[in-house]
Amino acid sequence: SKVKTTGTIEQGTGLWHEHSTAIATNESGFSAVPAGRREWDGYFAGGANDGTNGYIGRRANFWTSTYVDPSNSIVVFLTHDSDEFKDYTPSGLSNGMGLSVRCIQNNVGLINLNSEERKLIKIVNLLGQEVEYTPNTVLIYQYSDGTSEKVFTIED
Repeated sequence: SKVKTTGTIEQGTGLWHEHSTAIATNESGFSAVPAGRREWDGYFAGGANDGTNGYIGRRANFWTSTYVDPSNSIVVFLTHDSDEFKDYTPSGLSNGMGLSVRCIQNNVGLINLNSEERKLIKIVNLLGQEVEYTPNTVLIYQYSDGTSEKVFTIED
């Protein structure tokens, strides 16, 4: 994969588990690390809470800025046996979970969740209630391409 750190756990040279078809090259310089994920209750997904986590070494999960609703967001992930980003759509994952964060631009070719021209379809408040534009209030704009953004406009 062009985005994963190089080496393997099995060879003692890296952090990803080995797979015959998904060879990590990190050509992009993104350096994805398979940190797994922490569940909302503090335990780690995919294994016992003793460092033998089934997802560590096998999965890199990243938050996106796209909200499904006030409690859930879209997540993209890489697995040790694939070279492509996948996403949890449309349900997303609970915002109370522990995932990795990377700041990237959608146009870098790694993730393109904004493949079509977007149009504002509704505005909601932090409780998920549809509202009209209101200055000096945190609002979430939801767009036709499935993305959303938090907006705070200051007006006197």
